[in-house]
Amino acid sequence: MSENEPTEREKWDWEQRKHVAGRAHDREFEFFTQSNDSSMTNSNITLRTLVLINGAAALAILTFAGNLLTSEDGNQFSNMVSNIEWFVWGVALATFGIAMAYFVSYCITAGSGARERTWEHPYILDTVATKRWLWAARIFHVLAILVALASLGMFVYGMLEISHAMLNFTGK
Repeated sequence: MSENEPTEREKWDWEQRKHVAGRAHDREFEFFTQSNDSSMTNSNITLRTLVLINGAAALAILTFAGNLLTSEDGNQFSNMVSNIEWFVWGVALATFGIAMAYFVSYCITAGSGARERTWEHPYILDTVATKRWLWAARIFHVLAILVALASLGMFVYGMLEISHAMLNFTGK
């Protein structure tokens, strides 16, 4: 046996480290997959709900305003229709938020793929590329939250404006 050949003990140690490292790689991948799936599902449900409530509000106003147009008080029509823009912006922002949520997922996936897997402890190492991808994911995540809040704000503001217009219409 030459001096450079590993001993039986070193081979056994290597196999044990390799087994532990493989388990660590699998756990990290499983966590990533479950976390990513959960966050994408939740963000998509939230943003699609915002699209739905803003779109439904705009549709309801158009229906109500159409009835005003056929009534004697047609000048209230413009008051109602002018407030639809808040819901349109709400839909646009929520749709933009869906794109931001996709970019979060993409960046996290790319960051995970850029990690270096090793057979030595700690088995998974962040690289420069990983840190960049995760930084981009944080930026898109904050943008998605801000856009979702803005979309919700558009809905609330639009509803307040419509309620004021309706109160003016009924004369109260």
